[in-house]
Amino acid sequence: MPLTVPLTPDLEARLAAEAARAGVAPERLAAGVLALHLRADQRAIAVALLDSWLAEAEGDPAEQRETGEVLVRGLDAARPGQRPHFPPALEGVTW
Repeated sequence: MPLTVPLTPDLEARLAAEAARAGVAPERLAAGVLALHLRADQRAIAVALLDSWLAEAEGDPAEQRETGEVLVRGLDAARPGQRPHFPPALEGVTW
């Protein structure tokens, strides 16, 4: 589906630079970024992956918990919006 999205000159330059670095056309990079960030199941996939790592891990439970917390903070920090994937208030409820 053709779609025209107006970009600021700065955003257009950043998109072009990143596309050149990745060796792809800017349109392809933009479509990939949109596909990545619009996936409805992204949070569920991340939670399942973390759960599987914790289930398979052996060793010190405190170290496992610390590793999980580092991963959760990293995933939340990488989120483009302000709402975290793993809000502290829902720990033990939904994740």
